[in-house]
Amino acid sequence: LSKYSLHPDLILLRYIRANNGHVDKAIAHMERNIKWRHEINVDNILSKNPNDNLGCHLSNLIKYLPHWQTGFDKTGRPVLYKQYRDFDATAIKKLTPFENVIKYHVWEQEICMRMCLEQSKKLNTIIETITVVIDVKDMSLRQLSSDFFHLLKILGQVDSAQYPEILGRLFIINAPSAFPVAWRVVKSWLDPVVATKISIYGNQSKWQHDLLDFIGADNTPMNYGGNAPALSIDTHPYSSFMHAFNKETFPEEYWTHGMWKNESM
Repeated sequence: LSKYSLHPDLILLRYIRANNGHVDKAIAHMERNIKWRHEINVDNILSKNPNDNLGCHLSNLIKYLPHWQTGFDKTGRPVLYKQYRDFDATAIKKLTPFENVIKYHVWEQEICMRMCLEQSKKLNTIIETITVVIDVKDMSLRQLSSDFFHLLKILGQVDSAQYPEILGRLFIINAPSAFPVAWRVVKSWLDPVVATKISIYGNQSKWQHDLLDFIGADNTPMNYGGNAPALSIDTHPYSSFMHAFNKETFPEEYWTHGMWKNESM
């Protein structure tokens, strides 16, 4: 568990926080996590590229769930962006089993933890959480299917059980009229402490101000008012990570436009 931590004690402290200060519960939680990591074979998941974990081309998943990791906030945390306008859980289920989506999500979480460790070393400070921006602009009621809620629930269960206290901040922006319906359901699954880390915005001027203030213009994509390159489905969601750390596993042509995408579909 301390693979991506500056010191094993930091892992123990994270699990203690996740278990409201109960050391015995924290240790039991860690033991369950270690068992789970062996059962799901996390090392094997990390040895594969996203396509192999998904059992389909990642570019096809992005059609139904656009997402990217790009840049860092002002504290040094990695920032993830997700756009829910095209989120179609039923289409994802037809594309690949949710079990494979979980494997890909585990790959993502492990990658983010590695980025946190590298940022900790680079900045000489402790960074063990991530910042997430979820854009729900143009999200509609038709998207709120049983598959939608099931997928969010199982991914949330993985995060809370296996990656506790990883979320630093979550910004939900461009909340439409349909969003409160989904939020009431999702919030019921959340730990109250996690809920305090979430900010919801409908007004663009407000969220844009807060994003730029928290992340900084140079790390905020142009889509959201910053100076960083705009997010695009033509860009591999983890290209910046793979350029920095995984050049042998993911050669450059793998994520360059037109090469990592499944052009035949």
